[in-house]
Amino acid sequence: MHLKSRAQGVRDVSRETLYQIVGEMGPKYIEYVAREMEGMLNRGFMLHVFGYTLHGLLVHILPTAVAGDLDHCLGLLLDIFMADAVGQTASQKEINKIAAKSKETKSVGHSFHAFEILASLCSSAALPTLLYPVITMLVCSSPLVFF
Repeated sequence: MHLKSRAQGVRDVSRETLYQIVGEMGPKYIEYVAREMEGMLNRGFMLHVFGYTLHGLLVHILPTAVAGDLDHCLGLLLDIFMADAVGQTASQKEINKIAAKSKETKSVGHSFHAFEILASLCSSAALPTLLYPVITMLVCSSPLVFF
């Protein structure tokens, strides 16, 4: 997979090709693509490339996807974007040396935009899955107050 390349141009061409392939195959293949990328783009700058590319895939399929198309892989996608938004990948973006190297690390809002896309594409039956990470984060980060 050429998304591992350090050359920005190579990654851009690979990403555009992947967008076209998934666009033709449809949203039901997002899970397979996400799992393959997760196994390959799993450290260093590649984590940033992974989140950025997966967000681009969601943006690319958005015009043709309908509610419920991503329900089968919603948990996986949420885990990936939560790690990108508030996990170790997010903290790495604050390191100036890493952030200055590529457009994937400079992009800070794509994970939150991905949450918005996932919310627009999930069915009502998948709402608990969609809300679970947010509720968990709120419960874990706020102190308990007893009256």
